[in-house]
Order: sequence, then C-alpha cells, then structure tokens
Amino acid sequence: MADEKGKIRVHGKAQNRTVLGIVNAYLTMHPQTTADELRKAFPCTVAKKYEKNDNDSYGLFREIVTVDGKRLWKDTEKEAVSDLNHFEQADETIHTADGKELAMVSTWVESDYKAMIEWAKQYGIEVASFEKAEALKKGSYRFEYLDGYVAPLMAAAAGAVAEAEAQADDGEEKKKECKCKCKKWWIILLIILLILLLLLLWWLFCGKKCCCKCGCNKDAVAVVDSASLVEQAKAVQDSLVVEAVKNIEKIEKKFNTAKFFKGKADLSDDTKAVLQDLESLLKENSNLKLKLIGHTSSEGNETYNQKLSEDRAKAAVDFLVSRGIDASRLMFEGKGSSEPVSDNPEENRRTEFVVIEE
Repeated sequence: MADEKGKIRVHGKAQNRTVLGIVNAYLTMHPQTTADELRKAFPCTVAKKYEKNDNDSYGLFREIVTVDGKRLWKDTEKEAVSDLNHFEQADETIHTADGKELAMVSTWVESDYKAMIEWAKQYGIEVASFEKAEALKKGSYRFEYLDGYVAPLMAAAAGAVAEAEAQADDGEEKKKECKCKCKKWWIILLIILLILLLLLLWWLFCGKKCCCKCGCNKDAVAVVDSASLVEQAKAVQDSLVVEAVKNIEKIEKKFNTAKFFKGKADLSDDTKAVLQDLESLLKENSNLKLKLIGHTSSEGNETYNQKLSEDRAKAAVDFLVSRGIDASRLMFEGKGSSEPVSDNPEENRRTEFVVIEE
C-alpha cells in the first residue's frame, strides 16, 4: 500500500510508548476498527521478534477479558497483572469498536521500533524525533494533527460502557418523569404567586376601604404584607435552587462517567448527551450561573495538562452556548493536574460543575 499524506504526527518519549501512540493514532483515524481488523492493520510480522508460534498466538496484541470483576488474560485465564512485556494497565490498554480490551507488547528493540515507524507511514502516521523519557518516569506520547486534518469522533470509551449500562434505568423514562415534575413545580409556584398577588390587590383596593367603613380594629384584620409576600416567594425560589443544584451534581457524575477521549478536548456523543440534560436544567432555572473546572491526571507535561484541562472545560461551555445558553451565565477554568483526588489517574480526569452564588 502506498504511503498516505501525513495526517497525524506522534511525539513520543520512550520508543515503546511511541509505538503505543502509533496504534492509538490509527484508532483515532479509524474509530470503528475491530480487534481482528487492528491485528490485520498491524500484523505480528511488522516486528520479527513477535511472529506467531505455538506459545504466542496473540501477536502484537494480547486480549484481556473481565470475569466477575477481575481482569484476566484470555489465553491463560490468569489475572492480568504486569508481566513486563505488555501495556496491561487500565489507562494503557487499547479498546476496539467491538468492545475488546487489548494489551500491546511493550518490549521493543530499535530495529523493530524502526520497522513500525516505516509501517505506519502507509496510514498517514508520522513519528517526530524521538525524545528520551525522564529517569524513573513513564514515557508518554501526544498527537499533532497535520495540514488541518480533523479526526472523526471516536466511539464512547470502552471503560465507560459498563458504567453506562449499569445506569440504564436513568434512560428516557426518567428524563421525561423529571421534566414532568419540574413543570408541575413551576405550575404550583405560579398558582401560589397569583393567589398572593390577588390577595394583595384586594387589600389595596377593597380591604382598606372595608376596614375604614366598618370601623374594624386594624389589629384584627388579616393584612397581607408585601414584605411577607417577597419572603414567601424567595423561600419557594430557594427550594427550587436547592433541587436544581442536586440535579447538577447528578449530571456532573454522568458527564465524568462518559469522559473525554484520552489526550483530547473533543466532546464525545455521550458527553454531548449529558450536556443536553444540563442545557434543559439551565433553561428551566434562568437565574443559575455555572463555572466548569477541568482537571487531568498527573501523567505527561504540566503545561500540556493545564492547556488540556482548560480546553476541555471550554469545549463544554462552547457547546452549551451553541445550544442557546447565555454566555454570561457560564465560566470555565482549567487546573491541570494540580488538584488530584485519588491515586487512580482515571478518577483525576474529571470536570467539576460549580454553581456561582451571587
């Protein structure tokens, strides 16, 4: 196959991480690739060291399956712990369109590494000058899109699929039920305000005159105080705000379950669906203002992580503005990897939805 024009350039630290970046660049360009198709795209013969034999039937990619909550090597049914030959950690594995989790081999000599670089050129993937990883630190990689190339939207991250299925009861029926309840609350609020307004008007135009004519004791008359009306209306409004904040917290959880694609600020279909729920809530509560704060894991360069966290928060804000939410009600901020909440990198990759109090 002839080399394609360069579309993605991979910048890598450590040659094995650079090869992992090449494979993920291919999946970014071809998000519908299955495990079998990936093996055909990168056959074991690319690196002669990994040709198939009786003891090694998986080539460059070894499959991991999850059984009763445990991650196992499919070929041996043993627990998928480090064997020093594969990228088997959850934040390193490759997820294909058919729902399979693959661990790519991680030991690469220079000749095999060069062979992979040449092989990748046919897919429009280039590799920048090699950078050595810092001592005692994991290597890393990042993508550079060339000549205005825009990668297609990838399928939802396989790690979020199980969680999304477990929350299937939060589907369309619950959305409709929630919207119905919100509408009922607004109707009840309007009725209460209308009754209070009618009572106030009656007192202003009829109550005082009646009291003067009959000589009633002013202390015995039930007076509707305008200040009291304001307090009652404010109490009702405060209760609605508290309910809205609870719903925002639920939406934040769903958004972080859907996740961004690793190393990217593009919104997936799942994250857009969650933001549409947030859009509906903001339109129903026009007095609410939000700040979206992006966080990343500590992997990679601090400057890059800071920029990535800002871009992700901004992407969510831009989407809401494009859906009709006033930009003055939204703010965004990126904090990079400066505020971790866990030793697990996945939990540190998150976006917070903070209500701005005036």
